Amino acid sequence: MEKKLIGCPVCIEHKKYSRNALLFNLGFVCDARAKACALEPILESGFISNKESKQKLVPIMTILLEELNAKGKCTLPIDESNTIHLKVIEQRPDPPIVQEYDVPVFTQNKDDFFNSQWDLTTQQILPYIDGFRHVQKISAEADVELNLVRIAVQNLLYYGVVTLVSILQYSNVYCTTPKVQDVVDDKCLQEECLSYVTKQGHKRASLRDVFQLYCGLSPGTTVRDLISRYTLQLQRVDERRLIQFGLMKGLIRRLQKYPVKVARDERSLPARLYTGCHSYDEICCKTGGWLWQHECVEKLNVHAILSASAGQEQLLTELLVSHAKIPVLIGELISAEVWKHKVFPVLCQLEDFHPSSTFPIYVVLHHEASIINLLETVFFHKEICESAEDSILDLIDYCHRKLTLLAARSASGQAVTQQELHPQQLAIQEMQKQAEMMEFEISLKALSVLRFITDQVDSLPLSALTRMLSTHNLPCLLVELVEHCPWSRREAGKLKKFENGAWHVVPPEDQMKMTKLDGQVWLALLNLLLSPKCQQKYHFDGFNKSQLLKVPIIWDHIIKKNAGKWKAIAKHQAKHAFSPTEEELKLQAHRWAQVYSLDVLEALAPEKPRCRVCGAEAAKRCSRCRNEWYCTR
Repeated sequence: MEKKLIGCPVCIEHKKYSRNALLFNLGFVCDARAKACALEPILESGFISNKESKQKLVPIMTILLEELNAKGKCTLPIDESNTIHLKVIEQRPDPPIVQEYDVPVFTQNKDDFFNSQWDLTTQQILPYIDGFRHVQKISAEADVELNLVRIAVQNLLYYGVVTLVSILQYSNVYCTTPKVQDVVDDKCLQEECLSYVTKQGHKRASLRDVFQLYCGLSPGTTVRDLISRYTLQLQRVDERRLIQFGLMKGLIRRLQKYPVKVARDERSLPARLYTGCHSYDEICCKTGGWLWQHECVEKLNVHAILSASAGQEQLLTELLVSHAKIPVLIGELISAEVWKHKVFPVLCQLEDFHPSSTFPIYVVLHHEASIINLLETVFFHKEICESAEDSILDLIDYCHRKLTLLAARSASGQAVTQQELHPQQLAIQEMQKQAEMMEFEISLKALSVLRFITDQVDSLPLSALTRMLSTHNLPCLLVELVEHCPWSRREAGKLKKFENGAWHVVPPEDQMKMTKLDGQVWLALLNLLLSPKCQQKYHFDGFNKSQLLKVPIIWDHIIKKNAGKWKAIAKHQAKHAFSPTEEELKLQAHRWAQVYSLDVLEALAPEKPRCRVCGAEAAKRCSRCRNEWYCTR
């Protein structure tokens, strides 16, 4: 029967009963999967068998009898802190089992419901029910256990508050049902539909456009195809709410896909789902979630590198653009960054957190590096940059944050080195060191991505130029990188430069050569300063000019400016700088004596002079040597 029974024997003593007592068993019948912990205190407290509380049964039963028959609902005050609300409801069939990939959507206006009428779990998830988040995502964002969310949504489904639709993806395929004709025949449905699908802040959509869009859904046509074909009709229609309304009213239906893998590895979880019995939505929610997504990103990253090295990255570029994945990757990149700066430090400070393996944490840290490396590989192409759309602003902000951190560390002399990890160190400490080293390499990748963005300044939106030139003043930031050169350092008298993921000693004959990273900075400056479109936007005030005049590398600038003049310079300085007359020497000596005056140095000294004989504080100094102090003659 799949039922659970909770019982408590009760004895009510009275002379009117045979044997002067009524013996019975009070029980609750529940579903086998239901949590009965909330019902157990009712039985354990002995409310019905207790002599004091037993006297309340008569008025309680009277209220139940009268109010339920008259009003269909009643309120039972049990004591000062407990009240029971009961209501006679229409008998409905059991709702379907809610899966983690189902998307709940309100059948009525959400504002019409009062949060106080629902249990605490339902109150917590209500703000996240928007018709687009699936149950698993609601569970993650509301921080509620998945099974509790499923039960709460099933309860809402039972009362007709919500209905379930499939996950909306732009690769989905839908087709119309015979009910689509009701949009033309039913005036009330027309009004409801047009009000629901019209974009906020726009004029009311026309029935002709909406009906044409519904009829455009057919087998083989994805939502993305529909958008590209009916751009004019979608100017006032929200395509997401259009699909949502059609599914709710049965005007359209989803054509599900059930993948089948021909050569299956039964040990692999994804392979066990590729049997033709599991839809795309179910597979997306059951294949390890984020870790599976990271694996796909990592494979895509490797494929991009191999394709670029072979000059065959065109196919990958077209796929990323056609499936609109660049904004998704940028969103993932920033999410990984936020995790690293907000969650990871807290994780490291937990006293009771001693993981047996830090590999999962490393995977999350490495996720950001994988995405920025992938973007560096593909952003060389103009169409990739254009497909980023508004998310290009977020990517510019991301690059600015990374370059600012890079310049700040270099200016303060904080060099990032490959630190040796010791076995006796805690695993978390090792992970922190790895994260620091990884941050340096990510910042260098961000520099390359920014340079590729500046290559396409003519096709970027105006807001992107404003963000780079006015908001962040990227030319001045790039000058700081040229001046401090974070990818170059001296160690034990040798010049080292960071290239291809490692520090290399530069031989003397190659020290004047420009590295790839130097070239990225100079090319970005060239694009931002000499492009006509940028020159119109950038304000060359006094500060910006003073910063930009520092652009030439000092060493290289001096070498080029004085090439072939070293002998003449030496002769000139030998004659005019290093051969002073006797009077000039005396004048210089007097000036240096004032600079290094003993009185001035003594005023700066932290301790007062002491007598050489007794060690007490001395106020007098020898007039001959001017070095020794004494307290008395």
